[in-house]
Amino acid sequence: MRDLVAAIESGAAMPRDRRSIAMKRLCWAAILLLGLSAGAVGGTIWQLRNDAIQDAITETGNIATILAGQLSRSIGSIDSAILEVQRESSSRDIETRAKFHTAFNRRDVHDTLNQFVAKLPQIFNMAIADADGQIVVTTAAWPAPAINVADRDYFQSARTGAGNQLSTSIPITNRIDGTQTVVFARRLEDSTGQFAGIVFASVNSKTFSAIYESTHSIHSLIFNLIRQDGTILFRHPDTADSVGRRLSGEATWQDAVATGTKNFRILAKSDGNYRYVSVSAVPEYPLFVNISVTEGATLEGWFRRAAAIGLGSATLLLCSIFLLVAVMRQMGSLRESEASLTQKSRELAYMARCDALTGLANRTLFMEKANDALARMQRYGERFSILMLDLDQFKPVNDLYGHAVGDSLLKTVAARLHGIVRDVDCAARLGGDEFAIIQTGEQNPRDSSTVLASRILGAIPQTYDLDGREVVVGVSIGVALAPEDGSDADTLIRNADLALYKAKSEGRNRYRFFETSMTIEERDRRDLKDDMREGLARGEFELHYQTIVDTASRECWGAEALVRWRHPERGLLLPEKFIGLAEANGLIIPLGEWVLRQACADAAKWPPHLKVAVNLSPVQFKRTELLNTLKSALGESGLEPNRLDLEITETVFVENNEENLLVLHELKDQGISIVLDDFGVGYSSMRCLQILPLDKIKIDKSFIQRMTSHSDSAAIVVAIAGLGRSLGIETTAEGVETPEQFTLVRSAGCQFAQGTLFSRPVLVSELSFERPESLRHDVRAA
Repeated sequence: MRDLVAAIESGAAMPRDRRSIAMKRLCWAAILLLGLSAGAVGGTIWQLRNDAIQDAITETGNIATILAGQLSRSIGSIDSAILEVQRESSSRDIETRAKFHTAFNRRDVHDTLNQFVAKLPQIFNMAIADADGQIVVTTAAWPAPAINVADRDYFQSARTGAGNQLSTSIPITNRIDGTQTVVFARRLEDSTGQFAGIVFASVNSKTFSAIYESTHSIHSLIFNLIRQDGTILFRHPDTADSVGRRLSGEATWQDAVATGTKNFRILAKSDGNYRYVSVSAVPEYPLFVNISVTEGATLEGWFRRAAAIGLGSATLLLCSIFLLVAVMRQMGSLRESEASLTQKSRELAYMARCDALTGLANRTLFMEKANDALARMQRYGERFSILMLDLDQFKPVNDLYGHAVGDSLLKTVAARLHGIVRDVDCAARLGGDEFAIIQTGEQNPRDSSTVLASRILGAIPQTYDLDGREVVVGVSIGVALAPEDGSDADTLIRNADLALYKAKSEGRNRYRFFETSMTIEERDRRDLKDDMREGLARGEFELHYQTIVDTASRECWGAEALVRWRHPERGLLLPEKFIGLAEANGLIIPLGEWVLRQACADAAKWPPHLKVAVNLSPVQFKRTELLNTLKSALGESGLEPNRLDLEITETVFVENNEENLLVLHELKDQGISIVLDDFGVGYSSMRCLQILPLDKIKIDKSFIQRMTSHSDSAAIVVAIAGLGRSLGIETTAEGVETPEQFTLVRSAGCQFAQGTLFSRPVLVSELSFERPESLRHDVRAA
């Protein structure tokens, strides 16, 4: 309507009074048509809304009914085992506590319970406790440990309850392995009907999650398993830690259960959303299933349809008006063209000095600002600092998820930087994932740069939600101060880059100030690169081997070839000193070929049951002769392909993954085993398990070495080993240094172990495949 008024005011060829009357009539006609259509469209849209709500209620009700049936069958199988034990107890003399223990503290009872657990994978543990709550027999261990469950709600419910009703606990932390467990129990009575004890079965809470995940089909669903008293036994997803609490709308829920109402609407305290709730009783058990869906998710499709209907109707009605307005606007086209040219000039000037993707300054503007800061420093003594930033692990994210996600990440990072720096400072994107900041106007640039770098480290290394994908990147920062670290822009930037390189080499995700020693280190890296070329020609590199042990037999399985550089001046250098340089300058190709040929030649002389593992760099996959090199190395040495393991990292898959995948499959077809190294620390490890033709995974040593002190690391190792077994992939634990660690990885199910507990890397002449000294005595599994 504002456009129409503007068109009227702009003037036309007809006389003003006639033009005004015609336009007013047109406006009133348009308003009348809009009013009539709005009423019709509004009624239609409201009916569609009611239909959408009814459809969502019907579907959640169906899901609740299905889940209730599945839960009934699952709980029924568990209860059958409990009832069988309960019925069998009636034939035993359990009149006293001593007789109770005599009747059940027996090996045959323990074996019987284990048979039930073996038949029912959802049961984690099955046990019998006496009237005082003392565990008499349990499948967790024989004989039963001294555990008392008298304080548990399921024990108290069974002891005080009458009849033969199944008692259900709120989720509790299992005293055996610390997992969340729901317990089902029934009371045991003596011949006089007095309470004598309980028989119970423990079920991991993940069992209910699995049942839900096999069924649900609507976004924003919440699944609750609820006891008859309104206590939440299980919730998925549980973002508000609600398990074990009463329902927030308990009164409404109790009314629905009492009256047989299967659906109601409620404001959920867990997420602050209105939800439509469907309730279904679990057949034969005092449990209920709640399935709820947010009102927003319910009406999502309705919103789209309503918008489409409204837009379509409005478009049809306004076409004639817009056409008239377009004619009127033509009269002002010259003025608008002039304004457009001015705006385009401004945009071209902006594009020449600003980064098109992020809106930050580009390199041109950054250099101008740096030179301006230098001029102010020389004129007024105003010191400043330059911070160079580089995102850690950006390339894997960009390669794995695509440039669109990478660009979105760069824009988000730029927005965070823009929110951190002051208006007087300059934040720029120099290219790729490289950013820079000029910080000016500070009395103490070192202190202010420290504060700024700390703020950046607090803001950038966080989780980013990009198009439904959660990614995490870090940031490394190098700082150069003017005039201490340089008197011109190029020198300051170069020195800030050296500090940035130092931050990355020390572990990334940190900041470092430039020091003169960094220039020496850079020169030293260049010298080392030159020495490497000569070292390859002079044969200064050598292989050391570290044995790998079969955890079941405790015998040596083979050894991993580890390259060392015996530098004539620097001594024996480890791979972390030179592999990165070799990959950067292409020397990894001849070095990798030498390692492969020498390892095959050495292993060919070993007993035929022993294997050798060789690491491959991602750079080697970029060369087409890798397959020919492997065939040549195997042919010349006489080593059978099935005795060779090639260890790769997930970077091989992330970078140029389609071509590398073809190479890996061809290696696999030749009989060579493919091993994924450093598993658990990357971005795409889980996807690698699905895509790559793996025979084995090596669990990163950071998890192994923390197993004895951090339960979360131990749980991760157990999970990875179990995942490997389910996929038919063997697992190797790296970095085993103590007998305790070996016991834990063996119990976790790792088939192989490697570390200094068995052998340090040694020359082939010192290599022994005898059983390691540390394993010659019995090592008991946990």
